[in-house]
Amino acid sequence: MILYNIEGKPEVKNNESFSDVNKDMWYSDAISFLKDNKIINGLLDGTYHPDDELTCEELITILYNYSKFKNNDLKINEDTNFLSYNDFMDISDWANTPMLWALDNKIIIGTDDNNINPKENLSRSRVATIITRFCENINIIKK
Repeated sequence: MILYNIEGKPEVKNNESFSDVNKDMWYSDAISFLKDNKIINGLLDGTYHPDDELTCEELITILYNYSKFKNNDLKINEDTNFLSYNDFMDISDWANTPMLWALDNKIIIGTDDNNINPKENLSRSRVATIITRFCENINIIKK
């Protein structure tokens, strides 16, 4: 919803995005917009599971795809890696590049115990922190 709001709530072409997203929900247009613009993909069975909790790697992948949609520079410094984090093996294959990009752009940072917690279900405060860093570090909202 945040990204849809940043875009000015554009009119959606198709309000039937995923089989489990009711087109009359307050977030339906946002999900349709994100799907239509390849920012979210949903699951292989055509569902989205809008009531599921969001993991760190899922949110980072959405932000990475949004940056791609906005034609932002997606280069990753060759010195950036996640091999030094204790839980780097927990990152899903589909999230490797987005997670590297997020580390390189300081959208996420490691914890005191040297983890990046890719499978962590995010709290509202953690989402807010990540979105704030994203907007500041990627210059999404121009001042």
